[in-house]
Amino acid sequence: MTAPRGLHALARLHGVQTAYHDTDGRRTAAAPESLLAALRALRVPVRDAADLPRLVEHRRRELWERAVEPVVVAWLPVPGAGTGGRAGAGFVLRLPARLRDAPVRVAVLLEDGEERTAAPPIDRLEAVDTGEVGGEPYLARRVPLPPVPAGYHALHVEVGRGPRRRYSALLIAAPHRAAGWEVLPGSPDWGAFAPLYALWTEEGGEADPHYDLLARLADRV
Repeated sequence: MTAPRGLHALARLHGVQTAYHDTDGRRTAAAPESLLAALRALRVPVRDAADLPRLVEHRRRELWERAVEPVVVAWLPVPGAGTGGRAGAGFVLRLPARLRDAPVRVAVLLEDGEERTAAPPIDRLEAVDTGEVGGEPYLARRVPLPPVPAGYHALHVEVGRGPRRRYSALLIAAPHRAAGWEVLPGSPDWGAFAPLYALWTEEGGEADPHYDLLARLADRV
């Protein structure tokens, strides 16, 4: 089956990969049937090729009108790499171009209740993309975040003067990789991989909470 016009565009707009490289490095295109099945699993109401142009336009509009993604990930430096595990990151803000000069206020409510704020001038932010929704031009810019520690935080964004547009998102701040022995003095350079669902004892069987086994394992490690 040949991919209908617009199928790959719709798949990419929904985050579905349209091709992959196999173990030999060969690029393989996903079958149209697989793409359609993936889109339907994501509850995209695509029935046949006639639906594709309308659904592509609808998804583009939906993405541009979504000012901030519902979940923002801030990748932090490796703990102990000289920054104390804290660093600024950023997120993409999409707005109508007529708001290009509107003030932006960013507030991050940390897990411990502390609030950190920033007010970057929008006209000085890095331009990421431009688009058009219903004849109205839109722009996307990368907004820096104030330094945050690793954890799950709440991101709040306000745009404009007087009546303001308000957006919220979950902010997940995490290091690129976990701290290793080189930043944990005195720790061993090895560890144990023990999936808890695999724990079992003759005394307690699978339903046992395995506290005794975990205690013995911790003593050994």
